[in-house]
Amino acid sequence: MKIKILNYDGLTEGERAKAPNNGSGKEMATYMRITYAPGIEQTESDAMEPEDARFHRDLSWVEGAILRAYRQGMEDAKSGV
Repeated sequence: MKIKILNYDGLTEGERAKAPNNGSGKEMATYMRITYAPGIEQTESDAMEPEDARFHRDLSWVEGAILRAYRQGMEDAKSGV
């Protein structure tokens, strides 16, 4: 598993097309790309309006990403990766 923190220029064309354009804009956001296995990736951004940076905002992806990373780490440890 790999985790990369990227700026807009580091995104693929597909990721750029899906990037949210809120907050200061997609070009100003920071992105986190999680690669679980070849071809299995998740990219999220911190692009949000300041008033949205609260726990009531839909950040439901965070729990799943952490659990998925944990499970992948456990599998990697068992297989000696």
